[in-house]
Amino acid sequence: MIGCALMASAMACSTGDPAAPSGALPARPVPPASLPKAPDVVSAAREDAGTVTIRRLNRVEYDNTVRDLIANAPSFAASFPPDDGAGGFTNVADALTMSPLLFERYEAAADELASAALLDPTVVTCDPRALGGDACVTQILGHFAKRAWRRPVAADELTRLVGMVRDAETRGLTFAEGLHLALESTLLSVSFLFRIELDPDPASDVPHPLTEYELASRLSYFLWSTMPDDVLFAYADAKRLSEPATFEREVHRMLKDPRAAALVDDFASQWLLQTLSGATPDAAVFPGFDEALRASMGAETKAFVGSFLFEDQSLLDVFDAPFTYLDGRMAAHYGIPGLTGTRLVRVPLWPGTHRGGLLTQASVLTMTSEADHMSPARRGEWILAELLCTAAPGELSPSDAGAPLEHYDAIGRWRDADHGLPIDATGKLPAGPAVDGAAALATAIKNDARFPACATRKLFAYALGRAPAPSDAQRIADLTVAFARSGHRTRDLIMGIVTSSAFRTRHGGQ
Repeated sequence: MIGCALMASAMACSTGDPAAPSGALPARPVPPASLPKAPDVVSAAREDAGTVTIRRLNRVEYDNTVRDLIANAPSFAASFPPDDGAGGFTNVADALTMSPLLFERYEAAADELASAALLDPTVVTCDPRALGGDACVTQILGHFAKRAWRRPVAADELTRLVGMVRDAETRGLTFAEGLHLALESTLLSVSFLFRIELDPDPASDVPHPLTEYELASRLSYFLWSTMPDDVLFAYADAKRLSEPATFEREVHRMLKDPRAAALVDDFASQWLLQTLSGATPDAAVFPGFDEALRASMGAETKAFVGSFLFEDQSLLDVFDAPFTYLDGRMAAHYGIPGLTGTRLVRVPLWPGTHRGGLLTQASVLTMTSEADHMSPARRGEWILAELLCTAAPGELSPSDAGAPLEHYDAIGRWRDADHGLPIDATGKLPAGPAVDGAAALATAIKNDARFPACATRKLFAYALGRAPAPSDAQRIADLTVAFARSGHRTRDLIMGIVTSSAFRTRHGGQ
């Protein structure tokens, strides 16, 4: 009944006035000189901010959020229906629907999570016998709901939650049982399940800056795929997160936090490894392939791409970097001696390994193959769609772009011949040069202006949780230019996106 009533009033949400600052704010570290200055939001707000609809937490975000909200919270993502994706990403608001089955799973999860919260001393912070029942439950629910809803709790909302505990006790339930019901209600609220951003005038299409708490959530779910931490909340409480210097320092801090691995696990994996989990090499043709090898393939690419997201190097070098990250299984798969065990190790590469860069990694080569043979067409389609954001013109087929990878079989092993016949590894990119072999293809893509533009577009879509609109064309072009000027460092592209008006403002009139 709790869930049905809350979902029936899904759009009847309110935000209270921002709470007054409490406690000491974090020390102010000196921002790195390399970070670009944030644009003036008032001036930028004259641009069209685009449309971001109310957004449900996806499965990963839900699990990460309850992990950071409640100590020892169980994981539920595997029991939820898969999230629909759009544009390659599962955080796109318009695709994140709510089915009856999913809400049933939310109800079951909220019940278990409320029980876990009762055992968490960071949630149950007082004893009603010492502080008094009303005062204690107000303290517990006020703090918990603010964090769960990622915003201040309005007085009437807190009164309703506290009233649930009182009502439960009048019916003969214990304090703990009543608190359980209120915690469960908090976790079934649309303010928890959805990322809600409100407009002062819902009918107006004039962009306005996000609130401090909305901005904190946009940052944390982009960079961490989870709720804001105490530092972000503190700056939001003090109305200082939107200050350009504070904002830049926070982005820098967040990118150094281990939770930023979500950019690899969620963004990079969905962009570059989206079909690896569904690849099904024929065991009769490729008996060496198993689930352990699939996992090692994915781990190599995640670690490799992660180094370009967080280290001070050009993203363009992802195509010809002379190193990779291998465990013993992948080293054996590539024929590289001297490495055993399950730990990933950064390994230098040399020409005889026939490896170097993303295109020669077994993950990419396997997921772009058919079950029993490699596929130049599938490999070409992937290169064009995911790396260049384009389609082959009529005079060229996707096979032309994928043929330079012919030396790699359907699970990414090098071969000198195909069924005893010489391999023709020549091909051509649309509007690009003819190339022969993987190394030449990598060089061609590295020098192709469409790749940085495509990478910018992909990261922009993931950051905003929406497909780029026609009104975003100039903004994305400007971001791409700034990306090039930074030496194609991904952290600077991230800073450019989060300081753009598209990220920091919104409008109604949807």
